[in-house]
Amino acid sequence: MTEINLLPWRETKREKDKQSFIVLMSVAVCVAVLVAFIVNYYSIKLVEAQTARNQRLTQEIAVFDKQIANIKKLKALRNNLVARMKVAQSLQSKRALTVHLFDELIKIMPDGVYFTSVKRVGNRVTVTGFSESNSNVAILMRNIEANTWIQEPSLTEIKVTDTAAKAESKDQGDSNPTFILSFILKPKLHLAPKPAPSS
Repeated sequence: MTEINLLPWRETKREKDKQSFIVLMSVAVCVAVLVAFIVNYYSIKLVEAQTARNQRLTQEIAVFDKQIANIKKLKALRNNLVARMKVAQSLQSKRALTVHLFDELIKIMPDGVYFTSVKRVGNRVTVTGFSESNSNVAILMRNIEANTWIQEPSLTEIKVTDTAAKAESKDQGDSNPTFILSFILKPKLHLAPKPAPSS
């Protein structure tokens, strides 16, 4: 009977399996290294992109901060100019009101009424004077009420007393009533007249 030795075949198969395993392991290691490299490269690119975005955002924020600072300066300058304009308008209106005050005082004074002092605080004007008779004071009050630049007239005081003007009056025996009145110097608002109907 012939004897067959199987040992060399088994050793050859074992060597082939070992080599196949080594090749597979090498391929697996290479694939793992390649995947790790790709993942690492992708992560680095993501970080670089995010860093670039952050830097751009920081630059844009700095630009906006400068613009906001400029806007605040412009607002402060605008408020300063508006305040100056208001002061200028107030002074201009006060000058105009002073002109109107003396103009209207001439219009409302009837004959026989004399002013000894005129005092103005803001829009409130206080007038002190004397008259040849009480009826002249009444005429003065009616003129004030009808005036378009004077509001809220108030006769604070009226009394009969001898004044320095008594010596200048025609009748040396008469007493001149003195008065104190106040009013607000401000134009009254009137409705615009309706246009006449066309024929």
